[in-house]
Order: sequence, then C-alpha cells, then structure tokens
Amino acid sequence: MTKLKWVKTREELAAFLESVVAQIKEGKLTIDKTTVELPEKAEVEFEAEARKGKKEVELEIKWELDEKTGAPEETGSEIKQNGSEPEESEEEVVHDPALNGLLAL
Repeated sequence: MTKLKWVKTREELAAFLESVVAQIKEGKLTIDKTTVELPEKAEVEFEAEARKGKKEVELEIKWELDEKTGAPEETGSEIKQNGSEPEESEEEVVHDPALNGLLAL
C-alpha cells in the first residue's frame, strides 16, 4: 500500500490532480512507486465535509480484481448513486455553503 500525505499550494495541487487525470485517461496510475492498471468502469466515492475548524474533501476510487489474473475486473453493471443517509459522526458536522455545488458534474 502506498499512502502519501503532504502540504501543497493550490497551484501545486492542481498540477498533481491534472497529472492524475491524464494517467487515468491512459488507463494506468502511478503514485510514488506503485502503478495500478485501471478498468473502464470503477466505483467512485466523493465526500466533502466541513466540521468545526476543519474542511475535508476525499476522493476514493475502487474496483474488483479478477482472482485468477489479478487484472481489473470488468462488469456490465452500472454503478448506482448511493441514496442512503449519511453516517452519523460523534463530531458535530457544520454545514458550509461554500461546499455547495463542489464538483457538480
């Protein structure tokens, strides 16, 4: 597992994300020394949250691997948007209007 954490300026972050987008379009993603092949379809989860004194955005991309080959598994099923209620948190979550419309696709 590779996990990277660092502080970047907004411009540096944009350049990093542009690099990630270009790699996703090519079907392979390399971060640090880890390279993964990407399937045509993947489950994507995006979370934007504002709590007292802290704002956080998370992007998670998941897919299944074929047990025999270890390659990304292609499925014909469409991934449905999760309509369930958000999980409760022990911390108070504060609604921040600045997060409205974030990545409205």
